[in-house]
Amino acid sequence: MARILVVDDQANVRKTYSMLLTANGHEVSVAQNGEEGLKVLGEENFDLVISDMKMEPVDGMMLLQKGKEMRPDIEFLLVTGYSSVEDGVAAMKAGAYDYITKQTNTEELLLLVSKAVEKRSLSSRVKQLESRINGPEAFSRIIGNSHPLQSVLTMVEKVAPTDTTVLLLGESGTGKELIAEAIHQLSDRRNRSFVPVNCGAIPPNLEESTFFGHVKGSFTGAISNKDGLFKEADCGTIFLDEIGEMQLETQAKLLRVLQQMVIYRVGDTKPTKVDVRIIAATNRDLRKMVEEGKFRQDLYYRLNVISINLPPLRERGEDVIALANYFAARNSERMNKPFDGCSPVLLDHLVAYNWPGNIRELQNVIERLVILSDGPVLDETHLPREVVQRSTESNGMVGAQDLTLAEVERQYILGILERYEGQKTIAAEKLGISTTTLWRKLKEYGVN
Repeated sequence: MARILVVDDQANVRKTYSMLLTANGHEVSVAQNGEEGLKVLGEENFDLVISDMKMEPVDGMMLLQKGKEMRPDIEFLLVTGYSSVEDGVAAMKAGAYDYITKQTNTEELLLLVSKAVEKRSLSSRVKQLESRINGPEAFSRIIGNSHPLQSVLTMVEKVAPTDTTVLLLGESGTGKELIAEAIHQLSDRRNRSFVPVNCGAIPPNLEESTFFGHVKGSFTGAISNKDGLFKEADCGTIFLDEIGEMQLETQAKLLRVLQQMVIYRVGDTKPTKVDVRIIAATNRDLRKMVEEGKFRQDLYYRLNVISINLPPLRERGEDVIALANYFAARNSERMNKPFDGCSPVLLDHLVAYNWPGNIRELQNVIERLVILSDGPVLDETHLPREVVQRSTESNGMVGAQDLTLAEVERQYILGILERYEGQKTIAAEKLGISTTTLWRKLKEYGVN
């Protein structure tokens, strides 16, 4: 049932709409002109307004514009004459859900009403899920209330106002970029650039130029001067994701930036001063990489002033349900599909699964379910085989919970490769890692 306001200056039209909508389970109020409609909207909230276009002194377009200012979430259906379809199109551009003509039959009208109300419901559901986060606006996209996550957000609030370098640690898919953005948004640099960089995606021979820029003629193809990413982030924040993939030579130049806040463009002998806050992230063990000579010790200590460990999804308990509902509502709204929740059996599977791909994997699974679902309630019918199998094993106290983290990671990566028929570029993208990292993992597993 929806609350609907009918606004029309003809009594017989108001009565017809009211009887039809009431008979179909809706709660209906009426207003005899646009002026009265604005007054009612100022006093009460509705899911939908159905209004005639031609009224005096406040017409349907003005009612739409002023009504949206008062209550932005209300949907509008405007009624236009058969010869005034262009008015209906203009109304949609102004924010109406759709328009109908005087000749629209009752079946079409009720279908449009149902869709408009459904859109309003989905929008409301997404906002409710986002508002569950108790924190500043910077945390609005970080869903969950578990203790491990709240501990991270508390740390973020403490370090954000400073200019201290922050190192984010955690498995792939745990939301490191979202946390980096939150740190930026809570800092004094919030009105300047936030520049995210995937270090693993930059070809080794282009790293220095990409980060620090180059001057014309410094190498083949350098046809003009070019600023690098550090210059782009000047007075703002640069987020160096997958810092463990950075070449040793580039690491030395990054150390100089941290120590002196100057950069040298490739081919330039003059330093350029920059004012950049650095947030780095990795899913690798940098301390071990230092011992193996794959990461500079001095850079590690400069980056590791403040480190924040992001918990994997399997340690966040009830957050799985909150995230699943959030992704389902958001995808349903985007695809214009109904969503009335997740079935208990589906939620049991989601909670029991260990999510080696973390939030990114959950997001992909929920998007798949929304696409393939046949009804408004998501169920387990179209869950990927590995989710059903491993969650069942976990509930049975065997299988996944007896594996080491390394074994879980190996099985997951090989499963993704199998799903995409060995296409490593696509598999790396789905896993959220660079192709270089994927090759390294496969080498460790002894897989050709």
